[in-house]
Amino acid sequence: MKIIDNNGPDLYLTDIPYQAFLLNADPKRIQLSLSAGGYICNDTFYRVKNALKDHKVGFIHVPKETTIDLDTQEAILRSIIKYL
Repeated sequence: MKIIDNNGPDLYLTDIPYQAFLLNADPKRIQLSLSAGGYICNDTFYRVKNALKDHKVGFIHVPKETTIDLDTQEAILRSIIKYL
């Protein structure tokens, strides 16, 4: 794993209440990942969390429209927002 900030922590964990919406989610549509993914995703999450230490920060990867259509993506995101 690439170090993003030599002066910062090795990693940040999300502090959004993801367990609640995962329990009620369709496992084919929403899956927990313990990594934000490739370099750009990890870098983005780390930098946002580092800048907003006193705020709840999470990372939601939204797939291509060819994987899940936009209407379904919107419905899923709206259901997640209710837990935040």
